[in-house]
Amino acid sequence: MNILLVSHQLDYTGAPIALLELAKSLIRLEHKVCISSLKTGPLLTEFIKSGINLFDHEKNTADDYDLIIANTVISVPPSLSFGKSSKKVLAWIHESEYFFNIIRKSPDNFRLDELKFVAFPSKFQIDEFSKWMPSALKVQLKNCVQIPNNIAIDNKGPYFVCSGEWETRKGQDQLVRHLGNLEEFPEIHFVGAIKPLHLSLEKFVFTGHLTPLEAKNRIASSRGVISCAVSETQNLVAIEAMQLGVPVMLSDIPAHRELKKLIPDIVIFDASSIESFRSNFKLLLNQWADSAARMRLKEAATHWFGMLEFDKNVSDLINLVNES
Repeated sequence: MNILLVSHQLDYTGAPIALLELAKSLIRLEHKVCISSLKTGPLLTEFIKSGINLFDHEKNTADDYDLIIANTVISVPPSLSFGKSSKKVLAWIHESEYFFNIIRKSPDNFRLDELKFVAFPSKFQIDEFSKWMPSALKVQLKNCVQIPNNIAIDNKGPYFVCSGEWETRKGQDQLVRHLGNLEEFPEIHFVGAIKPLHLSLEKFVFTGHLTPLEAKNRIASSRGVISCAVSETQNLVAIEAMQLGVPVMLSDIPAHRELKKLIPDIVIFDASSIESFRSNFKLLLNQWADSAARMRLKEAATHWFGMLEFDKNVSDLINLVNES
């Protein structure tokens, strides 16, 4: 099949990185793939390196493709407009209901009710979105996380990682408050974040934007990944960490509870409670010292979110869309 992927942007963020893994999987499954984006970015280089060409509006038309895949709510309307009625459009949605609260727009603005085929990284999203797309065929397609062979581990000292740009849904301010209540203040690296003006503590390291490999190197060198997020669909950084044998401590939200069902060694805590944070932070430290627990994390994360599982699920999804 000739497949066109449509992204809202191509920065080093979750949904575009997930789309890159989908593109690689489709190529392994012998499909022809092209990428179009509403906004370009540094990740385009990674697509091109993987043999995925950028859509040429002067040379290509919708008639050149058998299937169009959108990776976010924002990329759904242009995908539907581009595909029109003659093309099949599949949306692989990486947002949760919380997204609409952030942008202060109604789901009705994104033509979700016109979709016939929708996939979600997490099962809880199916329940959230059903009211906006009651007639669509809705399935789960978990993300794929691949760890490259050239990971460089830095053993300069013990630190923990919190990943993502500084924003309300990521819960970094809550994490800072909890850290201040620990007996010993650990060093935290905020990977992908720029230092907010209201913070000046020496224990914080702000990396700014990193390439995917640079971020993985930082995670691999840490003693744990901590997330106080109030909204996630599937925590790719936590999955990367576990595949690297690094323990994770995640807030008690639907996406993280789903991960724990698959990987029982994940540490879950109540982000609103300092007592819960303290006690579970001790569990995180214990896991770092427990090589058997870290190996279980690595094996489970690699099984559920590795290339073999993903390729099988992608193949099944494409067949399902073709047969419908």
